Amino acid sequence: MQTIAQSLSGTGRPLVAAFGTLAMKPGRLATEDKAYDPESVGATRAKAEDTLRELAARGIRTSVIRLPPIVHGAADRSSFAPRLIQIARKKKESGYVGDGRTRWPSVHRLDAARLFRVALEKGPAERTYHGVGEEGFPFREIAGVIGRRLNVPVVSKSPAEAAKRFSF
Repeated sequence: MQTIAQSLSGTGRPLVAAFGTLAMKPGRLATEDKAYDPESVGATRAKAEDTLRELAARGIRTSVIRLPPIVHGAADRSSFAPRLIQIARKKKESGYVGDGRTRWPSVHRLDAARLFRVALEKGPAERTYHGVGEEGFPFREIAGVIGRRLNVPVVSKSPAEAAKRFSF
C-alpha cells in the first residue's frame, strides 16, 4: 500500500479498496457512517480502512467499498451460494445454523462493479460505500430454496456441527 501511496500522494487521484461487511457490528443494521467493529471476524482486513484515511490526508482521493459475503452473478462456481449447493448435494441435505435467523446480505456483481466505477469516477475523498442490495436473507430461507431445488431435506445444525459442515 505504501508504494501505491508514494506514487499517488498529492495527485488527488482515486484509490478504491474493498472490504467485507463482516467487519461490522453483528446484530445491528450497518450503515456507511458506522466504523468497523475491531472485535469482528473481519477486523484484521478492515484495519486497512484506517490506512486509507491516512492516505486521504496525503492528497489521495480514497474510497472504501464494503461488500457483503454474497457477491453473485451468472456462472458463479465458487462463491457462497454455489458452495452451499455443492455441500447440500454432497451431504444430501441443505443445512443452516441454529434457528436460521442469521441474515446474509448480498449484491449482484454487476451492481458492485457499477459502485466501483462511480467511486472511481465521482466519489469524494474519504467516502465509504456499502455495496449491499438488501438487509439480507435469513440463512434458513437460503437453505430452504436450495433444499427445494435439489429435493433434499432442510435441517438445522448446531454451531459445532456447522463448523465442520460449512468449513470452506
